[in-house]
Amino acid sequence: MKGYTAATLLILALSGNVYAEAQVSPLNDSEMNTITKLVSNSSLSIQQIISKAVTSSPTLVAETVKQLVTQSPEQYQAIIAHALATSPEEASNIVAAAMSVPPPRTIATVVSATAIAPEYTSQIVATAVQKQPEQAGNIVTSAMKMQPEQVTEIVTAAVTQAPEQAASILKATLISDPASSEEVLGLVLSLAPEQAESIAQAAREQEIPNEVITTAAILSGIDPTQIAEATAAGTSTVPAAVIPSISAPAAPAGGTGGGGSGVSPS
Repeated sequence: MKGYTAATLLILALSGNVYAEAQVSPLNDSEMNTITKLVSNSSLSIQQIISKAVTSSPTLVAETVKQLVTQSPEQYQAIIAHALATSPEEASNIVAAAMSVPPPRTIATVVSATAIAPEYTSQIVATAVQKQPEQAGNIVTSAMKMQPEQVTEIVTAAVTQAPEQAASILKATLISDPASSEEVLGLVLSLAPEQAESIAQAAREQEIPNEVITTAAILSGIDPTQIAEATAAGTSTVPAAVIPSISAPAAPAGGTGGGGSGVSPS
């Protein structure tokens, strides 16, 4: 199995803090009035409204997006695109605001956001998964199509936010990028050890050998018997190749009393 890179280990160490959805302070009445006036000004284009909101304060962009999407849902893609292009550092908040307006156009949002603000892909994925955890697999697939070089970051963000969806996230990842199977399997097991059994089953469904699954479990600190595949006889089996062999104790050299070891003739 491949070893984790330094970047992967750093992501794992920081994952509890990096991927939490950004918390935005509530806007005051003056700020809300500014946004309402901008959005209701029919002489302004979407791009002009967003630009003016950002000029007033970058923190206004998320609420501006929310009001624009509510008012003009048919222009959803244009609103998201302009907001992300104007204020990419607010990507997580823009995604959260856009998805808070039903219906939450999850995949369209992730595709647009990761394409326009690739440097914020992990935060975008984390926010989308947090908003719709049942869509975690589809979110990962969409993000990987746009940013295939960020597999580790995408998977880490998704599993950290929705560990109960670890199996579906792994399956989506293996379908999209089979070459990453060993490293991603180990990563997912490390992030969601409590889901080891379902993760192992998802790996088998994608034809990952039992030896690879067992080795990944051991390296992740998981008891391999917990994820061993049941045999037809109903017992679990762990591949012998990954079980350390234990030699039988050697017989003592020589006998006691100096006699031979054979049976005495009668």
